[in-house]
Amino acid sequence: MLARNLHLMRKEQRFSLRKLANRAGLSPTTLFQIEQGKANPSVKVLEKLAEALTVSVSDLMGWEITPQCEGISQELANWYKERKGYLGLREQDLEALSCIRFRNWKPHSFAHFDLLFLVLSLLEGKS
Repeated sequence: MLARNLHLMRKEQRFSLRKLANRAGLSPTTLFQIEQGKANPSVKVLEKLAEALTVSVSDLMGWEITPQCEGISQELANWYKERKGYLGLREQDLEALSCIRFRNWKPHSFAHFDLLFLVLSLLEGKS
């Protein structure tokens, strides 16, 4: 989804590959590989791309955070119970994770929750 979103946003803003790469401080080759889904950018690179496109990382990734949540799923509750001791999770983290949607998809496995928590923690540390 990132590759597709990045390509569409770049085209919408009428940036050439080279122009966006320069604005983000990346090589055109790196940007091309990300757009092709052949490279996995770091959080720092995602932040640079989002800033260059004047969008949020959430928009770039296609994440949607909604204030009206459907509630905490049993899978998320189990994940929280198992992970809270060593991840330093708080109740508000659980509530925030329960609201994240990726297009019309919502995370539903331990691996999804682990990844989202990591990304959000890294972004929180950068603000």
